[in-house]
Amino acid sequence: IQHYTINTTLGDTLLDFVPYFRMYRKYVENAESEKVRDIIKRLESKRKSKFKQFCQKVCKESKCLPLPALLITPVQRIPRYRLLVQEYIKNTNEHHPDYGKLETALERIKETANFVNE
Repeated sequence: IQHYTINTTLGDTLLDFVPYFRMYRKYVENAESEKVRDIIKRLESKRKSKFKQFCQKVCKESKCLPLPALLITPVQRIPRYRLLVQEYIKNTNEHHPDYGKLETALERIKETANFVNE
């Protein structure tokens, strides 16, 4: 980020950050595991657990999502970036300096999504 200038494009930024999305693989593996689903199920099934009461209180006060919805959010991040970059490409003139970089970033996002979902 320190080397970014006024001429830095969105494609440059995406290409710098896409490699970090690979770390989601381990998260996806664990988030979809039977063990995690079982823990959430047990936490939600207890009527008066302090944890459940805490989650309900926080959700009411800050209007946040319930725990299972929050846990799935990182899993949805890469597909959202893919859709976002596709829209940028669709709305960017092919002669714009960012166009090729956006296409490259989209390909890397697709590759990363495949890696994470293996």
